[in-house]
Amino acid sequence: VQQLMDMRRLDEARAVAEESARRFPMVPEAELLLAAVEDARGDQVARRAALERCLVIDPRHPPATRALADALADAGALAQARSLMDAACERAPLDVSNHGYRAKILIRAGDVEAALRALGDGLRLEPGYEWAWDRLTEWAELHGAFDLAVSVADEVVAARAESGWAHLGRARLLCSRSSHVGDAVAALDRALVHEPRLIDAHD
Repeated sequence: VQQLMDMRRLDEARAVAEESARRFPMVPEAELLLAAVEDARGDQVARRAALERCLVIDPRHPPATRALADALADAGALAQARSLMDAACERAPLDVSNHGYRAKILIRAGDVEAALRALGDGLRLEPGYEWAWDRLTEWAELHGAFDLAVSVADEVVAARAESGWAHLGRARLLCSRSSHVGDAVAALDRALVHEPRLIDAHD
């Protein structure tokens, strides 16, 4: 199927994916693959339907849950997407990717504070979650929320004080403002104290 998609033979890819879903009705990945084909074809209604069938097979399927949240958000159903990711995070609070996807939905819904705090939830679990640090810096700049972002970063550092990645991420955020360069350098120094071989901190 993927090869047909790469060749843009999308109708053929859809036929193969549909046949796979019929032959393996209890395998959620078959519906997940069909959803990807429908997305490539631009049929968002069919995409959502395939993802919903996937979750009927396995209501806790993380990739399908996140993909359906994206699909709902694309359709403007942000409240439903948010509820879906809220439930996913409650069900699997240690799944870092869930917190990242929840943050994506929240920022699309315009809830900047909740989005940044969702990033913090993920970063406290995994301080090396670079995507989340990048979004924290990016969204702080886009939405005029630098002080809130620094507060979130401070909470991550307080929770994971022995992690060089936590200090490095905070340093990168601080570097986005020239007035905080001194604090950023100090944060880099602390990163190297905890993880002397952290190559990114040397850069």
